[in-house]
Amino acid sequence: MKAKRQLANFLGWLGFAVLVSASAAEPISYNRDVRPILSDSCFHCHGPDQKTRKGKFRLDVREDAVAKGAIVPGKPEASEFITRIFTENPEEVMPPAESHKTLTTAQKELLRRWIASGAKYEKHWAYVPPTRSVLPPTQNPIDALIRQRLRGLGLKPCSAGGSADAGTPASLRSGWSAAEAGNSGSVLPGQIAGRRFATR
Repeated sequence: MKAKRQLANFLGWLGFAVLVSASAAEPISYNRDVRPILSDSCFHCHGPDQKTRKGKFRLDVREDAVAKGAIVPGKPEASEFITRIFTENPEEVMPPAESHKTLTTAQKELLRRWIASGAKYEKHWAYVPPTRSVLPPTQNPIDALIRQRLRGLGLKPCSAGGSADAGTPASLRSGWSAAEAGNSGSVLPGQIAGRRFATR
């Protein structure tokens, strides 16, 4: 029994690692991924508040950032914004030292990828009217959300081969095949931590 628990825990961490690595290829969302970084580290000096704004341009307005050459969509190497956040020159680096803000390597790389992909901006979620998703009448809403997330990660559901209990929800009886993400083999939720939530 102890060996089975250890194996289940190991496979759970393995499945988590697969999903995390696959998320690197997930399309970048401005509202989800980029806006929080800019809002925390950049908008104080380059945002909507005229009293604190410096450099006479705004990063929260795409047209302004592009017009000033801070962002060159599709060309991070030509974007002054990317040059400034990656430089090691203390006189040029952004955010400046006096702001007591720093960007992690992962955040810098995400911003570079965002500009390389076209630097698409999005309206604040509060101003985007909600829309109801249309689901097939035979599809469980939870399964639909899971499948949508898997597609975003480059994965696809596959049959667990009957390894899960018949009473287990469909979302836990599905598996993930990493073939489309460039991995061999597949990871099944019945083999990961998800199994522990199955009904007894």
